[in-house]
Amino acid sequence: MKQLFAKKKKKNMPEISTASLPDIIFMLLFFFMVVTVMRTQDQQMPIELPATVDNEKVKKIDKEINIQLSNEREKVLINDQYVSVENLSGHLELAAADVHRADRLGIPVYLRVDKKSPMGTVYEVKLALRKAGLRKVNYIVKNRV
Repeated sequence: MKQLFAKKKKKNMPEISTASLPDIIFMLLFFFMVVTVMRTQDQQMPIELPATVDNEKVKKIDKEINIQLSNEREKVLINDQYVSVENLSGHLELAAADVHRADRLGIPVYLRVDKKSPMGTVYEVKLALRKAGLRKVNYIVKNRV
């Protein structure tokens, strides 16, 4: 009877070697550092942003339109493409073409305007934005310390 209830001997489980774990983590870190592309705003136009005390950060959304106005050129930069002021409405329509007209109200437009830029050009850009149905306009400024 004792043989039926005898304790079974536990087998010793081999330990898992963690010696290569730092190497694997380093390789993964290196891989993601090489593969990840950080998008930075290239300064294609020299722009001196105006300063403000009251500013608010805006959440990032997938579809956005970036517009840059400089005081040195008559052209406007829309999503890294130079456009003349006369053709602005057409290019804004193309930039938001894949979005239904009613949903364009939610597409954020980021305006980077040089502080010495003529207000007439800014007014024309705002009129073109209104015609294209893009109403969520955010002005990019630098923080005054």
